[in-house]
Amino acid sequence: MSTDIVAECLRLRRWAFSLCTRAVTAHDAINAMPNVSLDAWAFFLAAETCPRSLSARLGAAASALPTGARDVLQRAALAELQRVMAARAQLVVIDSLAERLGVEPVVLKGGVHAGDGGEAFDLGDLDVLLPHAEVAAFGRALVEQAGYVLEPQFGQFKLTGSLTVEVHDGLEVGYGVDVVGGMESQPLRGFRRLRRLSPAAHVAYCIQHTTTKHPLRRGHLRDLLLVADALDDCSPSELDAVERALNSAASHELYAATFAVAHAMTMHGPTSARASDPFMRIAAGKYAMALWFPKGSPASFPLLLDHIPHFFASPGDAWRLISGYLRTGVEEASRWNFSFASRLSPRFAVVLGAAVRTPYRLVALGYAGAVGMRIRMNYVVRWRGM
Repeated sequence: MSTDIVAECLRLRRWAFSLCTRAVTAHDAINAMPNVSLDAWAFFLAAETCPRSLSARLGAAASALPTGARDVLQRAALAELQRVMAARAQLVVIDSLAERLGVEPVVLKGGVHAGDGGEAFDLGDLDVLLPHAEVAAFGRALVEQAGYVLEPQFGQFKLTGSLTVEVHDGLEVGYGVDVVGGMESQPLRGFRRLRRLSPAAHVAYCIQHTTTKHPLRRGHLRDLLLVADALDDCSPSELDAVERALNSAASHELYAATFAVAHAMTMHGPTSARASDPFMRIAAGKYAMALWFPKGSPASFPLLLDHIPHFFASPGDAWRLISGYLRTGVEEASRWNFSFASRLSPRFAVVLGAAVRTPYRLVALGYAGAVGMRIRMNYVVRWRGM
């Protein structure tokens, strides 16, 4: 697969972005569709995970797509629908377990949209939030009553043929960054015991998660569309609350850009032919990373992937986020990866974590810097004009 696929994907992104922000009609989008390879179509849809949304916005006009592109889009949209239906079925099981235990899990992020009967989006796992005192009993119920298998090093519960379930005892976005927006929750429509964050808190958390927790997903079309759908649930006063919460955060300029683009994608928001995509450089990095370091590759170095954007797209917050990661990562790692030492002495576990993890992180950050500079040079020389 040629590295020119990054350039092709950037052309597809510019086209899809205009369609998602309604800067073009579905008919005009067909006429403006870039001439790219089918490999680029498949690669782009895998990177942005938004085939159902693109199909919905094209509507009947999708039949006018070239046969190969139409088939790739339809297959990807069908696979996405299957994951959404699997998620809905799992939420029914989780709701039943919660009723037996008398607990009220809060469903987070994409799971909210999979379960609330509105527009649903592709998702790779289900995240639920419970008070710390209820996590252990709920985890046992997933294993003993629903057949899940616990992977303790990741805090995940897996079931063959189903999405992974992650059980959290608090909200976090990593790198030592504070979560804004609060934890107020309300019932999730259609379920007896499941809850969701309030509309304003849900929007704020989704924006922080996609921009801070996963820097390579800044501007991810699926995440922007998810936030847009969440904004449609907000009243004018809740929209004001979201903006105030995000403006109070250290990365407020990045959050504001994400909020503005998502608002341009909302059902009731402004339709603007002037909407511009502030995330093209991040998208180029994301495509390059997926191309150069495919999932499962020995060279993928999973630890560094989320650091790389700071070296080519976000110099303003790079040091704060990276130093926060180094500061908090050792202690977090000691809880999961050095649990045997924690049983002997929590302080010993932290020291062991520092001795083992810090050099590894420093090497990874150096490698991230080298890869990030390569991406930056490619963007300046080859990809910027796409």
